[in-house]
Amino acid sequence: MSAAGYRYLTVLLVLALVVAAVVLFSVLVPMRGMICTRNEFTGQATCGSYPIALVVIWNAMKSINDFGAAIAAIAAIFIAVFAYALLRSAEALRAATEKLWSASKEQTTIASRALGELERPWVFVDISPWIHASDGHYSVPHVRFTVVNYGRAPAIVQLMDAAFSTGLRPAVKLRDYDHLSGTALGEGREWKDCVATLDDELRSRLRQEGPHMVPAFEDENLFFTVRVEYTDAPGNPHVSRFGWRFDPAAGRWIGLRDPDWFFAD
Repeated sequence: MSAAGYRYLTVLLVLALVVAAVVLFSVLVPMRGMICTRNEFTGQATCGSYPIALVVIWNAMKSINDFGAAIAAIAAIFIAVFAYALLRSAEALRAATEKLWSASKEQTTIASRALGELERPWVFVDISPWIHASDGHYSVPHVRFTVVNYGRAPAIVQLMDAAFSTGLRPAVKLRDYDHLSGTALGEGREWKDCVATLDDELRSRLRQEGPHMVPAFEDENLFFTVRVEYTDAPGNPHVSRFGWRFDPAAGRWIGLRDPDWFFAD
């Protein structure tokens, strides 16, 4: 037998037990009571004597019938409260769903951005710490540096310049370096032994100390800057800019602590 069949059988058994209890109570308890009905047209009441169990059931049913409107009103109030609670729950669920969707969208954006940052090219510049004197390859004082792509995607160089300047701050001097525009620098690849030579005016202001050259002036700073403009494969532009100041006391180039001249974008 199915669950529904057991449920109906249980209800029938309960009703049968109630009827049997009423009959048994009527037999064992010979108490009787009056049930009166009134003719609604003549107003005349007709009363009869019945077992007390039937009188109790009759009066209970009559009370329910008399207070039917009040019971319906109370039921309506409970239904309204339930509907309001359900509406509030639905609103809270909608707000939680929107918050979850917003958080999920933000996480997706962050993950996409992180993936893009991880897979894009990153160009950095390393420099030899000295001003080299003339050697077998170059007959004039020069600086050696290396350009490295530490990213996972190739960097396509649009413009690269390496320049010297003097003063309180490095000056922006644009000069295409060795015509590298359009060159692709692959993952983990580097241009080694890049060389920037000093012009005649700056060379005349240097003196030699051992195998290297140092500035012979102390009234201003000597700067060396390298800037690389490049794009990734989709064509997004990036700029790396690095600068150094020659420290006469240390006899070497010192990286600038200037966010305008020491960054990779």
